Amino acid sequence: MMSVLFNAHGLCGALPKISGVICENGSTDLLVCAKEKLPPWMKIRPSAALLGVDKIEGHEELAQKASCVMYITENIKLPPILLIHSEYDPCVSVENSRILYEKLITSNHDVSYYEIEGNDAHGGAVYYSDTVLDIIQGFCCDCCYACISKSIKL
Repeated sequence: MMSVLFNAHGLCGALPKISGVICENGSTDLLVCAKEKLPPWMKIRPSAALLGVDKIEGHEELAQKASCVMYITENIKLPPILLIHSEYDPCVSVENSRILYEKLITSNHDVSYYEIEGNDAHGGAVYYSDTVLDIIQGFCCDCCYACISKSIKL
């Protein structure tokens, strides 16, 4: 997700054409992540480690620069986006996907969001269920068809 956003803003080297983005349980807003209680088995928040700091608190500006929402505007071109998140994900709060979805919708981008109700996993078997795989396959087929149909001249 960040690669596509950085590319759209010219903040990285040009990427090959990307037909769509699938973001499952993404920690897309590090400020939201910082508010969540750490699971007992974690000593340091992964998002803090990503930023090279011990904790997000005191480094909010850095965390914001590493969060997707900051880069979503109406004037950028993004491929279709599929968000999938477990309602009770113990590692990455579902609020990440909810906030990202709202920002993408209000900025007029093509996004679909599926929240797996009652699920308390961060990934796992539910993501390989027929239902979720059908959603992913349909998204991929739609992205490929849209890409192919734009390149065919009749």
